[in-house]
Amino acid sequence: MFKRTLKLLLYLFMSSFIIFLLVEKTSGNPAILYLQRHGYTHISQENIEAAQHQLGLGHHMILRYLDWVVHAFTGDLGYSFSSSEPVTSMIIQSLTPTLTLMIVATAILLPLGFAIGYVVGVNPGHKWGLMLRSIAQILTSMPEYWLAILFVYYFGIRLQWLPFVGSSTWLHFVLPVTVLVIVEGCHIILMTAHLIEGTLKSDAYQLTLLRGFKLKHRIYVQIKDIVAPLITIMINSMIHLFGKVVILEVIFSMSGIGKLLITAINQRDYPVIQGVIMIVIVAIMVTNYLGDILMIKNEPRIQHKQLTQPNLERVGNHE
Repeated sequence: MFKRTLKLLLYLFMSSFIIFLLVEKTSGNPAILYLQRHGYTHISQENIEAAQHQLGLGHHMILRYLDWVVHAFTGDLGYSFSSSEPVTSMIIQSLTPTLTLMIVATAILLPLGFAIGYVVGVNPGHKWGLMLRSIAQILTSMPEYWLAILFVYYFGIRLQWLPFVGSSTWLHFVLPVTVLVIVEGCHIILMTAHLIEGTLKSDAYQLTLLRGFKLKHRIYVQIKDIVAPLITIMINSMIHLFGKVVILEVIFSMSGIGKLLITAINQRDYPVIQGVIMIVIVAIMVTNYLGDILMIKNEPRIQHKQLTQPNLERVGNHE
């Protein structure tokens, strides 16, 4: 547990430095954009240097990074170049649509994907099972942005059934949530069906059939054998949602983290770019970290393997 926590902190530190470096090396000078927003028509070198000092860009990059990291640990991600608002406050205001989209989509696609995947997996030879697999494979191969554009065109513009711009009402979430459930849910269906199909020939499952166990007992026996892969599928799906949500927020013009990030990139707003990307990376790494802990707690064989591996290596070195 201690090693995993130490690795998490090390990865976060390395990621923060890489992000800070990449943002700093992007093309365009935020000082010039800052002066243009403040009405400067003739921009001299003195004006640029003064603007860089005003934005805190006058010091060496390493010193600015260390200062940013120290303040980030206290929750202070700096101030926006374009609006002078605290970056932390801007991110918090944008989190509501993003979290709503992710929570609703996760609450639908996980149980639905696992349930359909189980039914398809225990009936591998049926025609409708093969048909569901084929449909899921086709939908999984479709990029979410392409499917979102189709939904906007047909359900938003032609049929005018649902709104597709903004996030002010629950109806605005119907289309993006549907896209997420279809794309990521089909992936869960395929993976779950494959795992369940692999348990059909196990001795434990065959014994439950011979003894006429109830369905819930048969499901328990099957899931017990594949609990670790199922947890991995669940965690990976939640991580995939972070990237998909950012793209869909831009397509559906939702005032979430994705739209905030794209706006900041267009305005060369370094503090906002760094803050948003770091929040996303922290969320992904913490989710993965919690998933590893959950998998170890529910699968003692993994923990036993990790404990015995160093002993085996020492024995091999001794020989």
